[in-house]
Amino acid sequence: FDPPNEAPALTAIGDQSVDENDTLSIPIAATDPNAGEVLEFFDVGLPGFCSLVDDGDGTGSIECAPIDGDAGNYAIQLFVLDDGSPPLSDSTNFVLTVNPVIIMDADGDGVEDSADNCIDIVNADQRDTNGDGYGNACDADFNDDCVVNVIDLGILRTVFFTDDGDA
Repeated sequence: FDPPNEAPALTAIGDQSVDENDTLSIPIAATDPNAGEVLEFFDVGLPGFCSLVDDGDGTGSIECAPIDGDAGNYAIQLFVLDDGSPPLSDSTNFVLTVNPVIIMDADGDGVEDSADNCIDIVNADQRDTNGDGYGNACDADFNDDCVVNVIDLGILRTVFFTDDGDA
């Protein structure tokens, strides 16, 4: 005599959040009171930047790697199905929130301000010929004495309209 099939139990998943350009691994687990039954996970609403990993032993994970433009709220339903007779299931619902990442770029040159060597002047190439940390586009201190004065003007005059990298 075979005991009647009982439904598997899926561990609830609380709402989750992740920032754009970051990763999130959500562990999943299920049990079945009927020993030896195979459990399989399914999903509804999983966004394309996430994948369902079924370890085949009642555990697994949801792996997410959202990129720029994926910000938003995603309603996800996860199911576990056993192979009993008749097959029974359980499910859980949660919301995945992808937070937008705001990149500060005051001059609009495509280089984030925290890494930009000339924040207020467009200089996408970040050229810094003398290696002083100030981009050529905004570095008027040609002799690196931390003072912009007539000496720097004299240096500029000698290289103006030349191929010199400091010009």
